[in-house]
Amino acid sequence: QSDSDLVKKVLADQPDAFEGLVLRYQKKALAIARSVGVRGGELEDVVQEAFLRAWRELRNLRAPASFGAWLLQIVRNAAREHLLKQGGQQGSPAGSAGREVSDVSPAEAAEAKDFHDHLWSKVMELPEGVREAVFLYYHDGESTWRVSRTLGISRSLVKYRLQQGRKLLRDRLWREMEGCFRDLLPSTRDWKRRGRSLALVAFLSVPP
Repeated sequence: QSDSDLVKKVLADQPDAFEGLVLRYQKKALAIARSVGVRGGELEDVVQEAFLRAWRELRNLRAPASFGAWLLQIVRNAAREHLLKQGGQQGSPAGSAGREVSDVSPAEAAEAKDFHDHLWSKVMELPEGVREAVFLYYHDGESTWRVSRTLGISRSLVKYRLQQGRKLLRDRLWREMEGCFRDLLPSTRDWKRRGRSLALVAFLSVPP
């Protein structure tokens, strides 16, 4: 059944039909909330609030066929309101950071968590449209066709946004890595100072 059919059934006092809409859009809703920056442990609450709003406001939907786009805008708004209440903090995705493996040392686990947190922060710096395409793609079966239908854009544009996301992440992480290497290496003045010290040590080690 189409979105329009299910919406009309709900409005015709068949509330069970709303379950079909929930099952159809729950993954997409989670992806959108996550792309806005909601913490992993709070995703379900935000999505639930969004579906409750959709239920209460369904009679205000003028075009039943546009339920998907309408719902996802409600999700975006609910996620942003949630972040504002939390002080605007963006969390890390559920299950990515802080995952502990028995054969991993505490130092390695901490390093992996730092990397995941850092990678997540870079993902959240991507343009909103790119973020949404990325999260929808990996949440909803890695199908560019599904993403295009959800966002109401062409598959070619979805592919472009995914490529743009990969490129931006790669470029930003590479620049940061270069910066880290520069910070690790001594400056020219430090090299000269070390060279003089080594030369002095060598000179003093020579017997008179």
